[in-house]
Amino acid sequence: MPDPPPTSRSVRGAYQAAAGAYDARWARYNRETLGLLRPWLAGRDLGRLVDVGCGTANLLAALTAWDAAPDAYVGVDFVPEMLRVARGKVEGVAGVRAGLVAGEAGAIPLAAGGFDTAVAASTLHGWDDAAGSLAEVRRVLRSGGTLLLLDWHRDPLPMRILNAAMRIRRIPYRRMYDAASIRALLGRAGFVVEDEGRRAIGAWWRVIAFRARAV
Repeated sequence: MPDPPPTSRSVRGAYQAAAGAYDARWARYNRETLGLLRPWLAGRDLGRLVDVGCGTANLLAALTAWDAAPDAYVGVDFVPEMLRVARGKVEGVAGVRAGLVAGEAGAIPLAAGGFDTAVAASTLHGWDDAAGSLAEVRRVLRSGGTLLLLDWHRDPLPMRILNAAMRIRRIPYRRMYDAASIRALLGRAGFVVEDEGRRAIGAWWRVIAFRARAV
């Protein structure tokens, strides 16, 4: 019988250990994956934005470069070491009310309906309870608000091979979803998918992004 997938505790431990070198090691991945969201963000009025699983706040730096500064930015992450790295970026952005909050996607410590835009980039695969976490994201968004969800997807052959290889190597993450499963999760959480994009990064990585409206 195969081993069960890692829990969020082991995922947290992996990111704690990697926080100091994360930006350097994953620079290309972060740049190209977030670039998939650019058409939905650049130059747009984003209102109050919550970055769920913000990591080291690479999204905030990208927003600044894309002339897409929100009225306010709140980054949420459950790894204190990642938030320490993020703090330096947040403090260096002028003209944006920005803050960081420690918390998990399944229990976001923010008021209901307080945000116009939510972004969850490369974090779905680490959530213990994807359905519950997306319901939490829906809770903090106002009706009609926008969610941009970006993650790996296992439909392409290279990703199915990568998924198997990472499981053999015991790299901690909860689950790699196929596109249909992500759409179904979004629908059950109270979102309507309005647009979709896909991107290949190098020989193996394949990511998918959804723009969805909270209903």
